[in-house]
Amino acid sequence: MPIHSSIGPVQWRAVVQQIAQLPDARTRTLPTVQAEGFILAEPLLAARPAPQFPQSAMDGFAIRSIDAPHRTYRVIGDIPAGVTGGILTADGDRLDLDHSTLDEHPSALRIMTGARVPDGFDIVVPVEHTDAEQTGPLPASITIHPDAAAEPTTFTPGRHIRDIGEEIPRGAELAEAGRRLTPTLIAVALAAGTSEVTVQEPRRVAIIMTGDELVSAHSADAGDSGEVLESNGPALAASLRHFGVRSSVEHISDEPAALIAAVARRAADSDLIITTGGVGSGAYDVVKAAFAAGTDSPAAGASRFEHLAMRPGGPQGVGTYSGVPMVHLPGTPVGAIVGFHLFIRPLFETVPSDIMVPAEQAEEANTGHGPRTPRRRGAEVKPAVIEHREGAVVVREVPGRRLLPYATADAMMVTGLQGTDEVLVIPLLTGK
Repeated sequence: MPIHSSIGPVQWRAVVQQIAQLPDARTRTLPTVQAEGFILAEPLLAARPAPQFPQSAMDGFAIRSIDAPHRTYRVIGDIPAGVTGGILTADGDRLDLDHSTLDEHPSALRIMTGARVPDGFDIVVPVEHTDAEQTGPLPASITIHPDAAAEPTTFTPGRHIRDIGEEIPRGAELAEAGRRLTPTLIAVALAAGTSEVTVQEPRRVAIIMTGDELVSAHSADAGDSGEVLESNGPALAASLRHFGVRSSVEHISDEPAALIAAVARRAADSDLIITTGGVGSGAYDVVKAAFAAGTDSPAAGASRFEHLAMRPGGPQGVGTYSGVPMVHLPGTPVGAIVGFHLFIRPLFETVPSDIMVPAEQAEEANTGHGPRTPRRRGAEVKPAVIEHREGAVVVREVPGRRLLPYATADAMMVTGLQGTDEVLVIPLLTGK
């Protein structure tokens, strides 16, 4: 199919963002432990520092720098992690430190990782740097190995001790508004004492798949009589969940009246309506028949339709119904997912993804093997994977034949999506 519009994906994204503006999200406060998957409505701040006290970073022995550089220390107590008041004798009794007696002999306290380092003790020597057993009863004394004692940093004040707030200062921003609360982020918030978070109420999106040919994969005779197995609705719903969106999926026939009725019903409780299929130039393109200007439909003119200078996913539409924005995607599996990434995803992103390759980089990006002479104007959309290399995020085209369905605009080939994290929009220049 030729690319026959001068409007490219960058311009169309601006059109969609102007017409399909979502209302401000409602907010509520949730216990942090129940907020997985929600989107932050406000920056996530640390309620407490982490750690909250001077904390041992190693299993070993706490000593005082004023006793250094002695190699042998008497062991006067034990500090397990989490013990309130914190020091135990060899018999398991509480030990009250008498700092006046500590000056008589170099003294050490056995201490576990994460335990509070008592006042006056400012060095932790790892147990493997001593002659002590790593497990077992409290030793009467320890001797630091000669090679460790000869290392100047062994007796540096603060060695193997985490300061208060070293990892997370009180009030530090843990995540910006708009971030999705993942299990990892919840763990960080709880470690910083943040027990409640303010989140967005989930956006409500209705996904309406059109086409008499569509049947569910659960149907017993699916595909036996020329039907097409539906995949767009579930794929879009799964993609939306990443942004904390609650969606509904339904299938409507190729009757404009049925589609308009479904849209009217969903508009009552949706923030956005997405349709798939029916936006091309065929005789059964129901979405155009229902919402395009110039038809005899009661909803004529509600939406604008274009065939973008882009492959795949060229046919696109956007409009509103009863004040609720609608985005119309192609019915081809690849075209629908491409349309989602380029035009719908930015509606939910606080920081839009930069997946448009600048025109000045287009020649090299077209092949990944240096400049070439492009043969047509517009844009290709290619599958990509995200890699992390030496601290940088690198977006790389998926190699091999999986690029071919994109380059040849065969948007029915859903296998082109395998192994894909992202899509790239690459401008095509006019050759001489």
